[in-house]
Amino acid sequence: MSQSISEYEAARELARKYELDGYTAELEPKNIPGADFLGSYRPDLLLERDGQKIIVEIKRRHRPELSKHIEALKNKIEQQPGWKFLLVYLDSDRALAGLKSVPYPSIRSLLNEAEAAFDTGSKRAAFLSLWAGFEAAARRINPEAFSKPQSPGRIITVLAENGTFWPDDADELRRLAAKRNSLIHGELDVEISDEDYASLMAHVETLAEERSPPEKSI
Repeated sequence: MSQSISEYEAARELARKYELDGYTAELEPKNIPGADFLGSYRPDLLLERDGQKIIVEIKRRHRPELSKHIEALKNKIEQQPGWKFLLVYLDSDRALAGLKSVPYPSIRSLLNEAEAAFDTGSKRAAFLSLWAGFEAAARRINPEAFSKPQSPGRIITVLAENGTFWPDDADELRRLAAKRNSLIHGELDVEISDEDYASLMAHVETLAEERSPPEKSI
């Protein structure tokens, strides 16, 4: 994380991270329904998912003179049903820190675990594990572009634009990503076929091994 990052930029990065987990995010909200208890206070970020709201306050560094005020604010918010308070210090919190790339053996190990899960009938668990391997493999190839948590859609678009995947491959990955998104956000009736699993495994292996797309005849 850059030392010069502002509170607003930090809030924007944090919003992006939580949106990947299915939250809606609003930067510097002015009007918050049902939050009269906040009085004139306005947070840096409001997160919401499944009826739960998270008030986010971002501070550049810890300041002892504000501790009592922050603690009182936290207590006021968390006394309300369905409300939480999150305090982020930019000088110590790792919520916005860049993610590390991992070596190929670690990715290969994950793929082996996914294969073992699939063989025991845990198709959905195996499928979701492959998406973790997909992001890890992408970050290994381009740690700068993928230093932050990524949506599958963005990874696919970037890799298609730089020629890592052919357009047909990108379309197939987007189809599989739609299943991943539905499943991870609670649509538990999503079915993962043997073909879905095999297709995703092949693409992740290709990415993890940094293979170039094969030459296609015209």
